[in-house]
Amino acid sequence: MNARKLILTNCFSYQELLEMKSSYVKAVHEVYGKGGKVACDETFENYILVLADVVSSTVFIFTILGIINTGILVYLHGLTRGPFAMFIISMVIIICVVMRNGSVRKIKLITTIKLLNLRSKMFIFMITPPWLIKINKTFLLVI
Repeated sequence: MNARKLILTNCFSYQELLEMKSSYVKAVHEVYGKGGKVACDETFENYILVLADVVSSTVFIFTILGIINTGILVYLHGLTRGPFAMFIISMVIIICVVMRNGSVRKIKLITTIKLLNLRSKMFIFMITPPWLIKINKTFLLVI
């Protein structure tokens, strides 16, 4: 599955796509000016993939840490109040991180959740983010 098909099947509404398009245009105008042309690999499609990667990076880290902490507590103490409290605290932290990532990027909460879903689908279908491809090409050129 290619990246464009993955974005189109991710249930973004027309309004959400327009909001992301306006933020993309604003970012392009900041970097290149009003009359500047973007490079071939700086498309709107790649902007959405990078945005999904940026929004989801800390969420996945906190999710894994919460699962590990809860698993260790269940192993050590069994199913008591401690692991349940740790699970609740981990969920609250994850929700706060999702809300923070959306507010920093000026994205609605539902759009942030859809971007998290897109990033998990990118992981499943092995689609690498565009910034990572650019780093790998630069690294290969240096060697």
